[in-house]
Amino acid sequence: MRLFIIVFAVMLSACASSGHELSKEKPKDDPYADSTLNSIKAGQDIQIERQMRRGY
Repeated sequence: MRLFIIVFAVMLSACASSGHELSKEKPKDDPYADSTLNSIKAGQDIQIERQMRRGY
């Protein structure tokens, strides 16, 4: 019975502490931030914005 209480306490403390560690981590950087696809999308967005300004 004592072993069960100890194991339960350890599991409870492990679960309670893991949530704080996840929230402290900074979001991972996008490995594809400078990819060709993103640069094409950025160019398309610029072109759409220019067309909206011109009134096309």
